[in-house]
Amino acid sequence: TNAQLLALNLDLGANLLEGSISASLLGNIGTNVVDLSLDLSLNGLTGSVPDALLQPFTTNGAAQCNSLHLNLSRCGLVGSIPKFIRGSVAKVGVFVDNNRLTGTINDIFTTTSTAAADKLSLVLSAANNTLDGVLAIPAMATSYPVALNVSTNKLTGLTVDATAGYLTSLDVSGNTDMTGSIPSVWFKSGSQLLNL
Repeated sequence: TNAQLLALNLDLGANLLEGSISASLLGNIGTNVVDLSLDLSLNGLTGSVPDALLQPFTTNGAAQCNSLHLNLSRCGLVGSIPKFIRGSVAKVGVFVDNNRLTGTINDIFTTTSTAAADKLSLVLSAANNTLDGVLAIPAMATSYPVALNVSTNKLTGLTVDATAGYLTSLDVSGNTDMTGSIPSVWFKSGSQLLNL
């Protein structure tokens, strides 16, 4: 039988939830959810975001979920940007602002999704954390829209490939030790929103 495909919007934001996020948090929801929105923002969560959080939505690495909107802002989380952010889900919006996340974010520009490029997109907002290192924005064989806010972190450098026109929005303001340059072609195309 064909299972009915579902959109799930679970808003648990601004509650008094405490403790760590379990990797099995979404395990009983079922794999017939194709659009998932989960808001856990403004809670007293601790620890890191488990990389296996979205495992229930994949089968043998293939996406069962078309879109993901995940809000974990203002939770006190530590660790790195979760690896699932560019896994097999095609359209991803992850908001992890105002936590204590560390490390680099350069691996977000690769994806294992088999969806066509015009079905892919990524929005990552990770402002006000302690992300560090050089932000390297590469050229990609499969270009899809990427909007990135990493303002007010501890990033020290920026390198941008001149052909990285897929980046539709970039905010790196407030990284006081950042050096680097933006390709002049970006200023001619008019398709990017930059906040430096």
